[in-house]
Amino acid sequence: MEYLIFACIIAAYGIILLFIHYNDMGEIKSAAKRKGWREIRIERSFFANLFDGNDRCYRVRYVDSEGIKHSVECKISFWHGLYWRD
Repeated sequence: MEYLIFACIIAAYGIILLFIHYNDMGEIKSAAKRKGWREIRIERSFFANLFDGNDRCYRVRYVDSEGIKHSVECKISFWHGLYWRD
């Protein structure tokens, strides 16, 4: 019985993490589109935030209005919102 409860808690935690991930992706994509970026590719940087606290880090690759490819990191958290790192 204890294993079933533990498995349900782990499954619920995984579903919450998945929801947070897709919510982050949508927010990053809409912020990038507001900047006029095109061909936006978003990747999670799992080990970029080892010493930076609880923010979730993503690497964003995009093409600007002049057709030049760029890569930038962004961080997102519940308390601080979305911000871009140089």
